[in-house]
Amino acid sequence: MMKKHLLAVLMGAGLTFGFVAQGFAADNLLHAKLIDPNGKETGLIEVQGTYKGILISVSAEGLSPGWHGVHFHGTGDCSDHMDHFKKSGGHMNKEGQTHGYLDAKGPHLGDLPNIWINKDGTGKADFFTDSITLSELADRDGAALMIHAGADDYKGQPAGNSGDRVACGVLGQSD
Repeated sequence: MMKKHLLAVLMGAGLTFGFVAQGFAADNLLHAKLIDPNGKETGLIEVQGTYKGILISVSAEGLSPGWHGVHFHGTGDCSDHMDHFKKSGGHMNKEGQTHGYLDAKGPHLGDLPNIWINKDGTGKADFFTDSITLSELADRDGAALMIHAGADDYKGQPAGNSGDRVACGVLGQSD
């Protein structure tokens, strides 16, 4: 009950954060720009480390209305936007779980809740997860936050039947 209430409070509060350039990390914070398949900026991401996990803030525009799957992908590379961001690899999953909150062997590290996009193509959401740490996102090859074309059904393999990759943001990448 408490976790559901906290999520509702965070989403209802409309928390806003300052955003900076792609890949910037400082003081327990990662920032990234989301880009669409045409390479156009379509939103912002901020990931903040907490004492028990990470808080993710996503602001998107220019997407189709409705629910969209959101996942962390294993490689921080969105350079092949014309090829559906394939260089970002699959969902983060170091422990061999399957995809989805509704799968008995899931969820894996890359699983996040869906984001709602309004009729005007914009959406904002704040997510919390204790399944992954900031340092796992900011490893040598970084990670990508990906928004998919459709809703994640939270059980289909390997990506919850959420469709094409429509927005990608690079997080981390330490030297």
